[in-house]
Amino acid sequence: MLGWVLGGKSSAGNTILNRDEFAIGGKTRECTRRFGDVDGRKITVLDTPGWWKYFASEFNPDFIRSAILESVSECKKFPNAMLLVIPADTTFQEEQKRITEQNMSILGDDVWKHTIVLFTWGDRFKDISIEQHIESEGEALQWLVEKCRNRYHVFNNTDKKNRDQVTELLQKIDEMVAENSLFRLETRKNRDEKSCQETDKQEDLNMQIRLKDICHFLDEGFMRKAEEIRRKIEKLCMDIMEDCLNLEESQSMDQPLTYQVKPPVDPLQQDSIPEPIKTLLEREFGRWESIIIDGVRESVQDIKSTFELSQAEKWQKSMDAVERWLQNCNFYVQHTIDKIQDQESTTRTKRLKKY
Repeated sequence: MLGWVLGGKSSAGNTILNRDEFAIGGKTRECTRRFGDVDGRKITVLDTPGWWKYFASEFNPDFIRSAILESVSECKKFPNAMLLVIPADTTFQEEQKRITEQNMSILGDDVWKHTIVLFTWGDRFKDISIEQHIESEGEALQWLVEKCRNRYHVFNNTDKKNRDQVTELLQKIDEMVAENSLFRLETRKNRDEKSCQETDKQEDLNMQIRLKDICHFLDEGFMRKAEEIRRKIEKLCMDIMEDCLNLEESQSMDQPLTYQVKPPVDPLQQDSIPEPIKTLLEREFGRWESIIIDGVRESVQDIKSTFELSQAEKWQKSMDAVERWLQNCNFYVQHTIDKIQDQESTTRTKRLKKY
């Protein structure tokens, strides 16, 4: 399973295996392999770390590429299918087309012959078919489906007992394998990575400035967004649990998480960051916020119905659910910053050698 981070790969894997094998909102930092019996056959599902939805592949933490390549090369048999997971309720525009193509390219040109687009959350389009959605979304999504030789499937994430949707997916995989045999890994150098290694002084300087801006605002922006998410979820938990903790208990647990809020950024410093970069990061963090709040809402509903726990214990478990989601996001942010800093260091070294 391939796709962007927080895109629903783990949930899709659980639907295929008909049990909760992959942690939702967990720390997918390496390939996770799970097994099961599905429709009378033994199935292996490999969940991989997702890439950024809005960032070019050059900003991906290094562990993403390594995990994807290792997950394929270490298989006793090459995979029958690549499932490219795309949430049906989110946009897929020219930007996502370019980023998806960059990330898929590490598996070689032939990967598309073995890929099925797996749309999740198809239940959110009750009034239109998936074909109508593909048509209305525009050229980028149509390109993706055509690139996969018009192979696509839809999962209803709210109806996990519907095993017909899994049976139909396996049938489509069987048809694809009969046509193409198994996928064989043939990697090639990502063209985007080559372009990042241009030695022209001005291009290097522009890249350095761009990386520096992203690096700064990525760290600061995430910390701000994390605190914003905590405040919203605290109110959500209170609303769902109805009878709130008393003031004394609330004060004793109002800082259950480990992240520290950084001092506000100086307004002039904020203004110095290019608007396109701020917009880029705000879009990515906004997407994370929506997914995290939805995921925590489901967790809190489950916790609320656990009668053997006290109200204080329910509150703590709810906050622990928030922590799991934010830790995964923070892990991506920090490793992306490390990648950017490494690229800055490499750029400086090349410039010094040149002169």
